[in-house]
Amino acid sequence: MLADYVQTGSEVAFRELVTRYLDLVYSTALRSVEGDTHRAEDVAQTVFIDLSRMARTLSNDVMLGGWLHRHTCFVATNTMRGERRRRFRERQAVERHRRHALCRGASLQCRGRRQHRVIRNPRDPHRIVAARRDAGGDVAGNRDRARRALGIGAPQRDEIEAEGHGGPA
Repeated sequence: MLADYVQTGSEVAFRELVTRYLDLVYSTALRSVEGDTHRAEDVAQTVFIDLSRMARTLSNDVMLGGWLHRHTCFVATNTMRGERRRRFRERQAVERHRRHALCRGASLQCRGRRQHRVIRNPRDPHRIVAARRDAGGDVAGNRDRARRALGIGAPQRDEIEAEGHGGPA
């Protein structure tokens, strides 16, 4: 039948090939794509499209069942690899979007990783001082601005004097 299809391009001969080998190709594809019936159908369709295109290049003594099995495994492997890559890229995009949304929704302006630490632990004044000190400026003024932005409130005057950041001389 393959020889008949190659010589005449007969649709009847190709339909007979598909009818004869469809179960082999579909069952191989189904095992290779982890039981996903829709993906197995896509793989089987791709295999028969490839057969119609490559029929002229196959040798006369090719074992068509073996070629179809091997080609089905190849197509299914490529399909699954593409699916894994797509899922990985989608996870990366979701993670980037989530980080961006956290940054946009934060009370403090995000400029880098140190501000992310502030956002994760906003009630710890020591973390705020350390993060704000890295950004530059005087420590007490930056801490006060950070506390106001987070709704903690400014420290009382006696707290500032006790820390040695100002007060009457």
